[in-house]
Amino acid sequence: MPQLDLAGPAALHSEPPTADRDHSRPGPDPRAAFDQLARLRLLITVKTAPDPADRHERTVYAAGISADPFRPGWIRLTSLPIHELGPGAAFGTYDIISVDARPAAGDPRHENWRPLPRTLVREHHLKRWQWRQPWLDPYLGESLCRPRRDRDAYLDAPALILVRPRRVDELVLVPHPGWTAEQRRRLDGYALRYDPSGTPDPGPLRPPRFIGAYRYRCPAYDCDGHQQTIRDWEFVALQHRLAGLPDDRLRAALTTAFLDRICGPDRDTAFYLGRSSHQPDTYDVLGVYWPPRR
Repeated sequence: MPQLDLAGPAALHSEPPTADRDHSRPGPDPRAAFDQLARLRLLITVKTAPDPADRHERTVYAAGISADPFRPGWIRLTSLPIHELGPGAAFGTYDIISVDARPAAGDPRHENWRPLPRTLVREHHLKRWQWRQPWLDPYLGESLCRPRRDRDAYLDAPALILVRPRRVDELVLVPHPGWTAEQRRRLDGYALRYDPSGTPDPGPLRPPRFIGAYRYRCPAYDCDGHQQTIRDWEFVALQHRLAGLPDDRLRAALTTAFLDRICGPDRDTAFYLGRSSHQPDTYDVLGVYWPPRR
């Protein structure tokens, strides 16, 4: 594999994106060839935690930006079974990956693709913020409030956006109520379908101890505030790593990590927001972009 200069998109292609291209639009449009298999290449920016509320209860969603300079935009990989990835294909945020995928049938969100997990290849990792920023800064949006004033425009807005808050007011933490009866039924169904001759069973899916949400003001001058649930894999993973802590210390650890550190005054924080399929006028926080303040 040729060595790549990881300073930005130009490193992967002979012609980099130009400033007049629209980085805010959805990614490669699947509607022209609805069921055609395509090889996608993207920089992963978010990975959500598994949730049995989804009908694909053992999967996660990953999203990022296209590495194709001629078709820039957001791409979301839906229903990705992490534990079924091939050898060496495990990936994290700010990895450059390639994968075969088809457009997500029946989903009006143009960004959504259904990947073939065994075809996923992890190519490189962008370790430094200075390598990531040329990719992501062009995608920073102006406001979450402006499209909401026009509902039709809001529902037609991209399903994935990157918004820099004017002010982050609070990390709201509430106890997780545990899986519902329906969610437990889904998990039990997975256990019954599990094939011991296949991939290793990842074990029971445990709920996190806390549900988190950011309360913040977007850049709109008249913004009266947003509160959006955190779906970030790392938010749940940290809780599992610190499972031995009492509630008060776990709250403090989450606040230190997800408010004081990544939303601190020395960071140019922005939120990766994803629109819900069940509530199309609702966005969740899928992850946080937090390069050092310049």
